[in-house]
Parts: sequence; C-alpha cells; structure tokens
Amino acid sequence: KDLKCGNLIIHNLHGLGRYLGMKQISVGGQIGDFLELEYHKGDKVYLPVDRISQLQRYFSENTSSSASLDRLGGQTWTSRKRKVKSVVKDIAKDLLDLQARRALKKSHVYKKSYDQIFENFLSDFPYKETQDQASAWSDIENDLCSHKAMDRVLIGDVGFGKTEVALRATMRAVLEGFQVIVLVPTTVLCYQHHQTFKDRLEKFGVKVAALNRFVTPSKQKDILNQLSKGTCDVVVGTHRVLSKDCNPKNLGLLIIDEEHRFGVVHKEKLKEIRSHTDILVLTATPIPRTLHMALIGLRDISILASPPLNRTPVKTYISKSDEQLIKGAINFEIARGGQVFYIYNRVKGIEEFTNKIKKLTPHAKISFAHGQLSKNILESKIIDFLHGKFDILVTTTIIESGIDMPNVNTIIVHRADHFGLAQLYQLRGRVGRSSRQAYAYFLTDSSDVQNEESLKRLEILQTHQELGSGFHIANYDLETRGSGNLLGGEQSGYVNAIGLEMYTKMLNETIQEINGVEIEEKLDPEIKIDSSAHIPSNYITLEGERLQYYRKLFACESELEIEDISSSISDRYGPLPSEFLDLLQIAKIKIILKNIRAKSLKKGSEKNWNLTFEKLNEAQIERIITTTSKYSDIFNLNSEFRLKIKLKTENICPFQYLIHSLRLLVA
Repeated sequence: KDLKCGNLIIHNLHGLGRYLGMKQISVGGQIGDFLELEYHKGDKVYLPVDRISQLQRYFSENTSSSASLDRLGGQTWTSRKRKVKSVVKDIAKDLLDLQARRALKKSHVYKKSYDQIFENFLSDFPYKETQDQASAWSDIENDLCSHKAMDRVLIGDVGFGKTEVALRATMRAVLEGFQVIVLVPTTVLCYQHHQTFKDRLEKFGVKVAALNRFVTPSKQKDILNQLSKGTCDVVVGTHRVLSKDCNPKNLGLLIIDEEHRFGVVHKEKLKEIRSHTDILVLTATPIPRTLHMALIGLRDISILASPPLNRTPVKTYISKSDEQLIKGAINFEIARGGQVFYIYNRVKGIEEFTNKIKKLTPHAKISFAHGQLSKNILESKIIDFLHGKFDILVTTTIIESGIDMPNVNTIIVHRADHFGLAQLYQLRGRVGRSSRQAYAYFLTDSSDVQNEESLKRLEILQTHQELGSGFHIANYDLETRGSGNLLGGEQSGYVNAIGLEMYTKMLNETIQEINGVEIEEKLDPEIKIDSSAHIPSNYITLEGERLQYYRKLFACESELEIEDISSSISDRYGPLPSEFLDLLQIAKIKIILKNIRAKSLKKGSEKNWNLTFEKLNEAQIERIITTTSKYSDIFNLNSEFRLKIKLKTENICPFQYLIHSLRLLVA
C-alpha cells in the first residue's frame, strides 16, 4: 500500500500509531533512513527501513483524527491481541467444520482432455487471451477436474475478460452433459449477457434462454418446462431463476455475476444450490465477506489484473455540483463524437432533471431511463442509445452492471456521496471501454455538510484510478467495514481492534494449530552494522517511491529477487550509488539471517560481528555446531550460543566476507 504522512499504522509490537514520514538519522557516524512513528502523547519510534515488514496500514470506521493511539510500553495493545485470539479460536473451529462438510461432498470429475467442439469454441474467441485469463481458466479447469466442488471467486475489472472465462466454464459443463444457470442482478445485464452467451454458444449447438420480468409469463413457463426436461442447456436470468418453479433436470454449474447485488432471501436459496453444484462468482469488487472468505482460504480466488491492449485509466474528478463544469464535460464529449451517461438515482423527478440538463445543453439529444419503464420502452431506449440516436442518457443505476458501450466515455454521477464504494467503482467501469480517454465526474451537493466517510470513499476512487484497481478497492472496503457475518457472528469489531492483516494472520495460524501444524514464526532479524546503506534522496526524489522500493527489497525471499529489483531500478534511474549497493547487501544478509533463524547481527569490535539466534531445533543446533567447528578460523561459538564472526584480513570487502561466512551456516 502507499503509505503517506498521517496514515494510521499497526506495528507488530507497539500497536496502533501514526506514520509521520521518513527521516534520515545519523547513528554512529553512519546515515540511514528511518520511519518516524507517533504514539500516545507524542511518543516516537524510529523504525529502520529494513524492518518495514513490521508495519501494516490500518483502516477502520474511525477517522485518523479521532483514532486513539496506543501507549508505548503499555498493556492495551497486548490485551487487545489476547482478546481477539480467544475469539478467533471459536471462529477457526467453525470454519474447519464448514470446510470438512464441504470436502465430504464429492463432485463430478470432468474429463481432462478436450474434444474437437471445445477446441473449436476456444478458437472462436475473437481476442488474444491475457496471461491472467489463461491462469484463471487453468484454476477453474483444476477445480472441475477434481473431486472437490468448485466455489471460486473471479475478480477482474470491467472489460478485463471475466465473461470469456465464464463462457469457457459454461461450454465445458454443457459438454459434460450439465445445465448452467447464469444469475445476474438486473434485466439490462440479463439482456446483454443473454446476447453474448447466445452469440458465442448457439453456433455450437448449445440452447440458451433468458428469464427475467420482461419475458412474457407464457414464454417463462415454456423455458422452465424445457429446463426441467433437460432440453435447455443455459439460462441467463435475474432472481427469477431462484424461484421454486425453476427446477433444472441436471444443474452442474451456477455462475453468479456480482453476488453482492442479491438480497438475503436470494442468498438463502443460493446456499441450497451451493450444496450440490459448482459455483463461479464474477465480480469487479467483491463484498468484504466474500473477499475475506477467499483470503482465509474458505473460497478459492482468481484475479484478472491485466488490462486489454490500448486501454487507458478513467480520469476521475470529485467536485461540488457546478453547472459550468457539467456543461463543459458534456460539450467536450459530444464534440469528439462520444456519448454521456448521467446518473440520477431517483425515479421520481428523473424526467424534470433530464429537462434541466437539456436546458444546459440545448443542442444535445437527450433521453432518460429507469427500471420502472415497460420492457419495450426500456429496451428501445437502451438500443437507441447504443446506436447513437441520442447523446446523453440520464439514468438510474440500472446501467451499473454489464452495459458495454465503447462510445460512452464520460459519466457524471449526481450526489455521488450517497453511493457505496463498490457501486461507484462499478459505475466508473461503464466508461473507458475503448482506447479513447474516458472521464468520470463524481458530484456532491454544495449545500450539504459532507459526511467524512462519504468523502473518504470518493478520495479512494480518485487515488485508485489505475486499471485493475477493483481488488484494492475491495480490500479497502473489507478493512473499513470489517468482514461482516462470516459465520453468523459480527467480526468487524475484531478486525478493527488489531487490523485486517494481523486478524487474518491470527485466524490462519489458529486453523493450522487446530490441525496440528507447527507454526514457525516469521523472523525479522535486527541488523546493526557500520554502513550508510540507504536510497539517497537525490537518486530517487519521491519519498513514496523510495518507501515502495524499501518494502519490495525487504520482502524478497531470494537473492535472485533482489538482483531483479536492482536491475529494474538501475534501468529506470541510472547506475546505483554506493549507498544503494550497500543496501542491496543488507537485504541479502537479511534473507540469510532468516534462513539460519538468527535474531540479530551486530557489529562488535573493529574486526568481528556478533550473531544471536531465535529458538532452534536439534537439527539446526547440530548444523551450527558442526559448521563453526569446521571453520574455527572464521567462527567462535560461546557457551551462551552467541556466535562471533571474525574478519581474517582487511584486504577483502567486509560485506562480501560477511555474506560468504553467513552462507556457510545455511543448510
């Protein structure tokens, strides 16, 4: 995450504090970068950059201004962790019970080889698949070809190719003799998905139908009859497909687009279906509960983060409602031959609001649409807009999911502060579906005192304008709102108490402990040796970028990863300065210290370093004793198991000698 001045953080040992920026401090005559952290009553901690892994960003409903920082050396933080740990044990047991019940259900195992029909279907895809699409499809294939029932969440921004992956899963299911239901939240999305599935599948003999409130009762009855007899293969439908009279003969796959849009009653029905069929959930921004279940391994997750070729991020602006701004944005879009979505999310008054926009832009052709219009009128308006018969469509959020209109590249949202984060993200995804630069304007009411939480949501969208931000925005939503009723008990309070990252880590470790897995604590060895190892500010000027590179370097698990990062940095910024080269050596030393379970490495006298260890097992102790005996000219091990590394000659680079010596201790 991008860490900025004033952000709340959690330190593993000290608890909730505030990040105040990066400071250069001279220690023993050597310059180094430290992260300045503020705690209760202004107390400070200066954290060396090589220990940045001890920090995590902290989000909650509390604002940074009102949050109560922990007291250094106090018991509040320890007490909070202990309290959450006791609750987590019960949650972990319930999760394991749920997983065990799911594992007992044996699923149909799909054939691993493709037949010619499926090969032809793959070849019919008109675009080049992205690496992420190939990876996600491989994940789904593995699910389908195993005994375990699939329950996978596919996360990807609008236009990143989720539908194609879903189409492949659909085709595979049909070829195995199963029926497929595609559940969508709106009639508009149902219309569009039905067209897409029909175009791609019917040429291969797959029968596709649609079920929603716009389909006549007699036609609905006919489709339901075909489903029950097994003569219809795929149904794309709204919540109508969850009705009691919808009974497919051999349902094998349920695809749910934007699961969060369905209510409690619908979700109860989905629980029943989940017990005996494969599930694939498609979403741009998973709800906190879904994402949390994926993060702790209760549901599987695949992410599409690779944008299509020539796609540019949507430029996002937050502003108080201003007629000149609105007029300028609309005129600019129309002048370049494009169209505009204007979101006004109230059916009552939408016609009057449309007339108001018409007065602002009298030359523009304008219409309005909402979900209470009759089927024929709504469909004709959507199709007319798609074909460019008018320039502006004033609409409710019925266009939130699924509308694919590459010529619409400006969206204006009235009273954006009244929308949820995921909903705003979905709306922004309605534009930017081509290589043309797109714009999103989130307008607030100038007469209102703004809710701080609403503004925070808008700022998050402005911060995350890059392509593929859906996962990050969902993660923010999870951290601020908590994971919800994962197993019937409210957990957001526990997440808020210690932060999402630590809560999830604690839950995972507790699950492993109950399963009898020995948890080996991740180490963060302390390094205190004479060196001005840091990234000079005249080499990389932006503090945020320096911080990101520190984080990347000290998250590396191999020396090869460090070499890759150093190569990319030198390509971008030029030859590495000596201080940066020293930093790379420190990063390599850190990896070796973790491998030998060292607690600290500190400079002793002029010609030696002192090494202390964490708790070791018998094999690790035996290895160190054997190595130090073999290389007694380098190592000296005392009775307290403190190891001294001796510099034999001054004609060698101390860093290289130290790394060489430490490698001798690695198994």
